[in-house]
Amino acid sequence: MNLAGGSLTEGKSEYLVRVANQFLTPAEIGDVILSARPQGLVRVSDVARVARGARGARRGRARRRARSRSRSRSTRRATPTPSRSRARVKRRVAKLSLPAEMKLLTVADQSRFIERSIGDVTNAALMGGLLSILVIFAFLREWRSTLIISLSIPISVFATFVIMYRMGLSLNLMSLGGLALGVGMLVDDSIVVLESIFRTRAHEPDPRRAAARGTAMVAMAVTASTLTTIVVFLPLVFVEGVAGQLIRDQALTITFSLLASLGVALVLVPTIAAFGSRCAPRPRGGAGRRERGPVGPRCCAGECGWCS
Repeated sequence: MNLAGGSLTEGKSEYLVRVANQFLTPAEIGDVILSARPQGLVRVSDVARVARGARGARRGRARRRARSRSRSRSTRRATPTPSRSRARVKRRVAKLSLPAEMKLLTVADQSRFIERSIGDVTNAALMGGLLSILVIFAFLREWRSTLIISLSIPISVFATFVIMYRMGLSLNLMSLGGLALGVGMLVDDSIVVLESIFRTRAHEPDPRRAAARGTAMVAMAVTASTLTTIVVFLPLVFVEGVAGQLIRDQALTITFSLLASLGVALVLVPTIAAFGSRCAPRPRGGAGRRERGPVGPRCCAGECGWCS
């Protein structure tokens, strides 16, 4: 029996209490107390015999391909995901020893719809990342700078997955939707930092000092820009009710991805820019030379891999 047990009020929230009386073995049914008397407790096993057997009359019929079948339905609890529940059911079914004339068939599986939806969201995130890289290349016209900026996408996504795992968040429609929404914003900080580094290299001969100085010039601005976006999504975590349960994973995923992209822009991008240069920068304004670089001004006379 599955009965309502009343309600529980905590602050402004009200929770419905459910009493689930589930028997797993016939012995548990026999242990149910019918009455309490001075002589002792009267249980079901004292007045009846409890055994597992076939029901006498059939209440419903299941047919497939004009033949009579027996139907069984399995529902999951709230804790495991539909994919894990389906995998567990399949493992248990595979261990069953059935007669040769019996065969188990899957008629309906609701987890397939959820998995297809998650696959669509994942493809949308991948397409969004690819389109972001193509747009960056269309504006920069230089594959090395595009490669440095594009590295921030997979690294930030991987760092987001690590944080989600540590926080106990699962990969569902809302969390993957938040990740797909934040993919386009993962490269913003890296573009600004790399632009500042290339402008600094026009006046700083040492690539390491140029990377450190260029990053320090925009570090506060990049951090403030990222935090202004985070403060929009982070308060959604504290929304109560059904809406809060739906938005919480998405808000946390966007927050984690933006924080990871900020760390990549301030740490990884300057490191690659400092150790990936091939020549010492020269002053601007050479006679008969075209002043155009990958992100900012040309850093040399066209002899390095960055400006070619």
